[in-house]
Amino acid sequence: KRSVYSESKIVKENSSDPTKFLLTPRLDQLCQPKPYHNSFAQDRPTPIWAVSGGAKGATASSGLENLAKPKSIHREWVEGRPVQTVVQQSALQANASQRLEALATPKISTSISQENCDWDYSEVSSKISPAAIKAIASSRVEALAQEKQTHPAYQPPCPVQSIVSPKTMKAKA
Repeated sequence: KRSVYSESKIVKENSSDPTKFLLTPRLDQLCQPKPYHNSFAQDRPTPIWAVSGGAKGATASSGLENLAKPKSIHREWVEGRPVQTVVQQSALQANASQRLEALATPKISTSISQENCDWDYSEVSSKISPAAIKAIASSRVEALAQEKQTHPAYQPPCPVQSIVSPKTMKAKA
């Protein structure tokens, strides 16, 4: 069986041994090690350098010491606690005060007549002036209100499920 490289120029140039790999000039260039920077010094001293006496005797501020402390867990955290919480019996039997009951009632707007109407009054209503109702939009406003048209060359996406012809289904490889 022929090598997978049989069609490449590299093997054709070396037809005597098709499995021997010859480097092109570009591959040879890529195999070269990266050159050192101009200011790189091979014989530089150790990365350990001298520390000044002032830096050795420096003390950390209280803010810095506070930042250095590890994050503490919540004081009420309990290991192995179930996810569901148990509601205390006193909370289940509690009665709401009159003030809490008053705060819990929905606000009724007096400006809206809710009698014999199917309108959802949870929305805010506003009074529209008769001049605004009779207003006519200019041609420029109507032009701006038009929806953006798609590009003439736009093609909608293909359906996810494509139809395969019966001839294709019967084809043999």
